[in-house]
Amino acid sequence: QAKTHEVRQGPDGVCFVSNLERIQVASTIEGMQALRMGMRNRATGVTQMNSHSSRSHLVMAIHITGRQPGGTTLTSKLTLVDLAGSERLSRTGATGDRLVEAQHINKSLS
Repeated sequence: QAKTHEVRQGPDGVCFVSNLERIQVASTIEGMQALRMGMRNRATGVTQMNSHSSRSHLVMAIHITGRQPGGTTLTSKLTLVDLAGSERLSRTGATGDRLVEAQHINKSLS
């Protein structure tokens, strides 16, 4: 069963999303495997407008730490965001659960 994710505010006032997974990798290959796993876990569906429509948002934060030969540590953060597409409900032909899902996606983007 899928975990629910909610935007919350911590006691320190900083906002965060609940139930996220953090994966530590030590190489480019492990990083690419983690990215592929994230893509496999995405929800997709078929509509009349799109045969491979993303039905979920994806936010991936990549924290990179590197050490220079002299001992200096460099850190970076790269955030990748892919939002589920907003579609005109009248053109998708969506009904039932797919219609409700599309309404939630459109609402989340407004």
